[in-house]
Amino acid sequence: MSTTVCRTAATAALSLLLGWPVVSWSQALAAAGFNSSSVSYLCAGGKRLQVVYLNINDGPSFATLQYRGRMVLMKTLPTGSGATYGSVDEALGYLWRTKSAEGHLYQRMSGGSGEEKVLLRDCRER
Repeated sequence: MSTTVCRTAATAALSLLLGWPVVSWSQALAAAGFNSSSVSYLCAGGKRLQVVYLNINDGPSFATLQYRGRMVLMKTLPTGSGATYGSVDEALGYLWRTKSAEGHLYQRMSGGSGEEKVLLRDCRER
């Protein structure tokens, strides 16, 4: 998925989540005081992951990623160090954890056991 398509989809998803009208990327940046970055990761096993980070000045931070054909909108969660993002659709159970230039994608197991399955590991910025 191209960065432009990913950013456009991320903007639309974020706009809907926050109750804003869907606008262009540049209009959203100017109106809300965003900054964003698109990061490509290379993970163990040669798997690639593209993540777009959206940070709202004095507000929440979000990430969007494409995994198994699904665009996943994620929001920041409390964490001790690094950053943790959880899928906005909690039923999906995705967690993206980053520290420095490395990340790991997990999925919470159903049933409330607290167990997490590693989906992608050792993802490093390219």
